[in-house]
Amino acid sequence: MSNYQKENYEELRSVVRQIGHLFEQKVEMHIEIFKPSIRKMIPIPFIFQKTDFNMLVEMGNDILNGIEKCQNRIEIIIAYENRQNNNITIDILNYLQVFHETQSKLLHIAHGLDEKARGIKLNYDTHRHLCNEYDKLNSILYGHGDLMNIISLKLNFLPIKSR
Repeated sequence: MSNYQKENYEELRSVVRQIGHLFEQKVEMHIEIFKPSIRKMIPIPFIFQKTDFNMLVEMGNDILNGIEKCQNRIEIIIAYENRQNNNITIDILNYLQVFHETQSKLLHIAHGLDEKARGIKLNYDTHRHLCNEYDKLNSILYGHGDLMNIISLKLNFLPIKSR
């Protein structure tokens, strides 16, 4: 393996690790947004903490920025790769596109809930539509996740497991 190929290989491994970390953060954000609200079931003040949707919006923006950086890194690798060797990088780029779209929907949901928490009326139909679109995209993302696990194994490390 030439130095160039080693550098590309290590860069790919680095990007896939970063994608795994971003995915873990996305799962944490998803759990925070969609967890059942015990406060609604048992409305005792000061016992349960409110969900900080503003923090989740910031987290969502950070995840989107991270996805975009990974996309840029993969596009650079694709530009310098031999056309015969870019199947893995194209698969990663396709995954990142679905991941970006899914995360964008989740961020819109968090933003709407943040506005609701600040007293701005949330349009239930719009919120429900966003949630349905997010569910569909999330299913597609998890389908592509199997391919990412295979890519991780091809790059000689175990995929990062989400919690």
